[in-house]
Amino acid sequence: MNPAPRYDAHCHYHHEPIASRWAEMLVSLNELNVRGAVVCGTAPDDWDAVDALADRHTWVTPAFGIHPWYLHGATGDWKAQLRTRLDRPGAVVGEIGIDHGRDASEWATQEDVFVWQLEEAARRNLPACIHCVRADGRLLELLESHDRPACGYLLHGTHASAEMTRRFVELGAWLSYSANTLSRDRVRKAIRAAPIDRVLIETDAPYMPPEPCVSRYELAGDDDRRYNHPANLAVGYERAALALKMDIDELAARVAENYAALFGAMDNIK
Repeated sequence: MNPAPRYDAHCHYHHEPIASRWAEMLVSLNELNVRGAVVCGTAPDDWDAVDALADRHTWVTPAFGIHPWYLHGATGDWKAQLRTRLDRPGAVVGEIGIDHGRDASEWATQEDVFVWQLEEAARRNLPACIHCVRADGRLLELLESHDRPACGYLLHGTHASAEMTRRFVELGAWLSYSANTLSRDRVRKAIRAAPIDRVLIETDAPYMPPEPCVSRYELAGDDDRRYNHPANLAVGYERAALALKMDIDELAARVAENYAALFGAMDNIK
C-alpha cells in the first residue's frame, strides 16, 4: 500500500548530484508517492534543465527566476528571456528573493531584480517562490509597497518568527518548511502560528540536508560534500507532523490541498 501522496514545494532536482542520478532518485520518489514538485531555476543558464525535467514529468512544476546569489544572470535581455519561459503553461516564478547574508554592496541590485520579477508574477498572476535570508523586515516592506500575485506566493525554507509569519500570511504568503529548518525551535514555534491551510513541505534538495541523525537517505557528491536526497521529504513531513501534533496522514492530506491551491493539482508521478 502506497503512503499518502507527498508534495515537494521547493527543490532543485535539475542540479547535481541529483541530475546525473535521476533514475535512482526517481525510484525513491515513487516509493514515497511523490505526486508534485516545484523545481526552481536560479539563473538563465539552468532554465533549460528545468524545462527538460518538466517535459519528462507532468508532475514537475517548472519555476523560472533569478536567485539573489546569481545576479550575474540579470544581464542582457534577461527580462525578455524570463517572459518567454513564463509563457510555458504551468510555469511559475522562482527562485527569486533577497539575501542579507550576502555582501551589502549587492542588496540594491538584489532588490531591483527581485521587485521586477515579483511584479511580473503579479501581472501574470503566477505564484512566486521567494528566498529570504536575514531580511524578513525588508521583505515585508517590499511586499507591502509593490504589486503581489493575487493567487499568492511561497516563502520557501522560511525561518520567520511566529509574529512575522502571521504578517506574511496577511500579505498572501504560503510557507514551506523542511526537515532542515524544523530542527530549530524558533521554526517549530512558527509553523504552529501559521494557518494550516498555508503550510507546505519542501526539501530544497540537493541543498539543506537534515542532520545525519535523522536523515533517511544520504547523497554524496563527487566533491565529498553532503547533499540532500530528495526522498528526505519524508523526514520533513514527519517533523512537521510532530511540531503540529498532527497525524501524518492528516497533515499529508492538508498539504496536498494546499499545494493544489497554490500550484494546481499534479498528475501521478511518471
